[in-house]
Amino acid sequence: MPRACRVCTDRRRDEIDAALTAGRSIPAIAREVGLPESNLYRHRKDHLTAAATSLVHRPAALMSSIEFLEERDRDLASVQTMAITRGHTQSAVAALSQRIKIGLEIANLRGEILPKPRSAFFATLDKETAARIANSYLKHEALSHAIIDVCQK
Repeated sequence: MPRACRVCTDRRRDEIDAALTAGRSIPAIAREVGLPESNLYRHRKDHLTAAATSLVHRPAALMSSIEFLEERDRDLASVQTMAITRGHTQSAVAALSQRIKIGLEIANLRGEILPKPRSAFFATLDKETAARIANSYLKHEALSHAIIDVCQK
């Protein structure tokens, strides 16, 4: 027989669910409520369905942001259609590119996209390689500043 979920049986479950649904950091929530992070990750995966994280539980400000983005997406869809009709491929592709960005942002705000796990990469460089990288960075930084100066004139 499976064990009961510690989060589901906790008296602060509604508070924990609200924090998880809002996208707060699991380590921070775990420290606040005194439960292991693994329990919170498991609870989120097993018990917080799409319905639990639906827009019904989202704040009004978030809803207005999503509605604003959806309106912009409709505007870009019109631009894209017009560009295709008139044979302006570059404009159609630009509109599509912006629509993809907006679609990703909407999905992110709705909680439909989980953050990718981050991995750390550490490398040890010899002095010669480190110096070459540093010089390259300084050259590019100097070039960037020179371009900015020219553009500001």
